[in-house]
Amino acid sequence: MTFIAGHQLAEFLSINFGNELIYKIGLLSSITGMIFFMISLEKLSNYDFKGNLFIPIVLILAIYIFKTPMTFKDFLFWIRGNSHHIWVLVWTGMFIYWNICSIYILEKTRTLKQKSAIKWYLWGVLDITFVLALIYFLIGSVGIQLNIFSDLPSIWCTISIIQLLFVPYMFKKIKGDYPQNNVKHRINLKVQSALIIISLIILTISWNIAPLIPKFLNKLAFK
Repeated sequence: MTFIAGHQLAEFLSINFGNELIYKIGLLSSITGMIFFMISLEKLSNYDFKGNLFIPIVLILAIYIFKTPMTFKDFLFWIRGNSHHIWVLVWTGMFIYWNICSIYILEKTRTLKQKSAIKWYLWGVLDITFVLALIYFLIGSVGIQLNIFSDLPSIWCTISIIQLLFVPYMFKKIKGDYPQNNVKHRINLKVQSALIIISLIILTISWNIAPLIPKFLNKLAFK
């Protein structure tokens, strides 16, 4: 949440001062959050999903962000960026992988209480506001010219502060229903590769379908 809050502060300052560097720092702050979300999942479950590979990915993305000229403007209650495609692709890939790994843990978890705790971990960290942002985007696509690559991530980041309302209950569920232990769970190469491949397949399908959604909704609305 700290990293997303840092993104919000940077967006506010970048609009007020018109500063591209502050805007880029805000983007990087939000993206860096995925490293810690992945690490938190590994620490919680004692599974090694190679989340440390997120670090070089984010470093490479940071170089791209700081080298690429970016323009942005204030739009409704969020910032509309015009150079989002690459970082959105990478961020979405990490987000999907984090969810796939969480689902894998769910499948391996035996008790209903522990399964409930993992589900609340998913919802409490990111997924609640992802769903809300997606609903807002789908509704807003009808009649409002929204861009799924530039607007949806910004909408999500803006409303992600709502996640804070669910964090206390999430911690309560994890502490009460998901007891910690020191048993390390190994994931063999076959399973690890499968998790990555599934994530890439979902990312590819989503990336190709996403641009068609606003057009489809507008056609339905004006029939």
